Amino acid sequence: MRSPRALAARQQRATLRASTIVVQSANAVGALAAFVLVTRNVSAPEFAIYSAMMAAYAIANAAVGTAIGISGMAGMSGDADRRLSVQRASGAAGAAFALLVVAGVSFAAHAPLHVAFLAEVALVPWVASEIAGAHALGVGRYRRYAIVHCARVGVWVVSCALGLAITPSSAHLDVALGSLALSAVVPVAYLFRERALAFGVAARRTVPVQALAMAQLGLWLAASADRAVFAHFDPRSAALYAAIYGLLDRIYRTLANASLWGALPTLFARGDAAAERSSGIVRTVCVVASTAVLVAVTPPLVGSLTGGRYRPDYTLTAILATALGLMLLATPLYARALATRRIWPIAFVASGIGLANLIGNLFVIPRAGTIGAALVTLATYAVWLASLSLFVRNSRALQIDEPASAKRRLDAFRPQGASR
Repeated sequence: MRSPRALAARQQRATLRASTIVVQSANAVGALAAFVLVTRNVSAPEFAIYSAMMAAYAIANAAVGTAIGISGMAGMSGDADRRLSVQRASGAAGAAFALLVVAGVSFAAHAPLHVAFLAEVALVPWVASEIAGAHALGVGRYRRYAIVHCARVGVWVVSCALGLAITPSSAHLDVALGSLALSAVVPVAYLFRERALAFGVAARRTVPVQALAMAQLGLWLAASADRAVFAHFDPRSAALYAAIYGLLDRIYRTLANASLWGALPTLFARGDAAAERSSGIVRTVCVVASTAVLVAVTPPLVGSLTGGRYRPDYTLTAILATALGLMLLATPLYARALATRRIWPIAFVASGIGLANLIGNLFVIPRAGTIGAALVTLATYAVWLASLSLFVRNSRALQIDEPASAKRRLDAFRPQGASR
């Protein structure tokens, strides 16, 4: 019979799992609704700008919001303080970097000045939402985590729909970005109400924020560089590529984020890379099966959702779905790598593949178009999965071997016949 403590822990894990699924489902539904609204109401060049901005948000948020959130959550697992620790210097540097990324992508995508300004403001909800979610998970307020995220998505989609309905077509791109900026009110209000941030306070057992920022930046550069490069070289092809990639990425990213954020609180609390294990064979079979289904249904689904404006072919869909399937398989390994709190090797690998992805797309897209960009993405995630597998295997071996070797050393100094 389970003890009350064990039952309470089991219930807490169930609540955490349910909350992460609700949040990622809401994010997926919100992104899909925004995708339908925007693709049906803006021109192809405007949609290329919009998709480039979304890619820039992903890159900037990875280096600021996700890095601060995960690092702070790790520190909260070992401290009594229920606030996320943010060092002023690293926070200011991260904010400046995020703003520069969005400004650079705005320039590369030939966005008008007022659109670039809106794009900078619309970065706030991405960063604030990530930090607010990490705080809520770190203090165990799993239901509040779900409420904050769902409310933000609701404000975003409803304000976008209303704005597109009442404004002229010339203002539709402004509305799409402005509605995203408006949704910042929800996570920002949570952060102020909970006094969730502690500036200049160092946590004891955190993940190095610089390493985490480097890793996240590399990952999101790998996920987003292709669309930013496309927006510069070929806006019309960028719109088609963003349509198929955006839908597939939202499906796989929903599952990956639910896996990552659902595992991290438990992994950080236990402090080992092997705390969460699931069958790799079963997971692989499920991903392969779901990828086959998505390859079959995604092209007609994209055509239907966009009103026939974009019709991707099955070859492009198959390559991108396979690449994102590899990304999904790598996510549980990434969570276990973060739990070791020794992630500099992973940070260098992630930044390396991100830079290689960017350079590869700059070379391939002008020559091979959408298929070339998809193949670069596939190669990127194959290297990422292989690197994580090797890192986690070595970390697990160290965790198993170190206690045994320590016991052998102790036994060598213990007199024979002494009690063990």
